[in-house]
Amino acid sequence: MRGLPCPKCGTERHDPKYEADGFYVCSDCGEPIGYLCSGCDRVYLSNRLGLKGDVYVCKECGTIQWGYTEWKKK
Repeated sequence: MRGLPCPKCGTERHDPKYEADGFYVCSDCGEPIGYLCSGCDRVYLSNRLGLKGDVYVCKECGTIQWGYTEWKKK
């Protein structure tokens, strides 16, 4: 998704590994930028996720956020 600058370094380049799951991570510094929730169909720039079992879910609708979950496991 274009136009989501990194809050830490300002770049708009995202790591393609997580983009397919709607999670945007800065490819330069590794800082999380935000995520697109497929359940809410909204982009969240702040962490609005909760841990449920071993996966992170959107606090608004409960949709599993696989990109963030994989990123946190690393």
